[in-house]
Amino acid sequence: SAGNNAAMTVTFSSTWSAVTGSMTLWIDGKPYETTFATTDNTVTKAGDALAACTKPDRCPVTFSNNAGTVTITWNQKGPRGNAVLVAWDVSQKPTGMVITFAGGTILKGTATSTKGLIPMTGGTTNDTIANVITLLKGDVYDFIACAPSDATSAAAMKAHLASEQGVTIQHLEHAVYAFNGTQAAACSFSQTTLNDQNSTCVEFYNCETFPAKFSAKVA
Repeated sequence: SAGNNAAMTVTFSSTWSAVTGSMTLWIDGKPYETTFATTDNTVTKAGDALAACTKPDRCPVTFSNNAGTVTITWNQKGPRGNAVLVAWDVSQKPTGMVITFAGGTILKGTATSTKGLIPMTGGTTNDTIANVITLLKGDVYDFIACAPSDATSAAAMKAHLASEQGVTIQHLEHAVYAFNGTQAAACSFSQTTLNDQNSTCVEFYNCETFPAKFSAKVA
């Protein structure tokens, strides 16, 4: 994609005593743990502590602190990053510390609640699967997990599957798409946008795992 990355922010404010505490984020279903030391008693130091949190292997996000506002950015550009759900538990934060979460429309809790769930936002401009489809033509792939679920990519994959099952090729292939938003949105894609007997759509409402991962699991 030549567009923008999806992101969200975590902002520290107010004042708190020099006591220890902790917070945990789950991004793509994996924990990011932050421990606040007694010296992390300003908004900037708290932001630095979050930016230096314990991260899983092959971390798909970057953290950037600016005076207590930490921006968490999905590494891949494009709108698929808007499906990244971030859960949080800040019930063990230092007394007096206020933590505010901002991004897409909050799905659970409020911006300052101790526990909640929020999607990233701001990812724009779909990429293209044209080069991938060209590569797929060289062999038979029984089940194809599709990361992009925009109308253009879905139409291209639908045409590819129909072409591959032709009598002179006979590559009987099947595509799998996944969504973690509402069932209505998944049904609309399945029935209207796609409408393809060679494809499957799965929906896991508010799933913290990135949709492309569980489309691959189903495939």
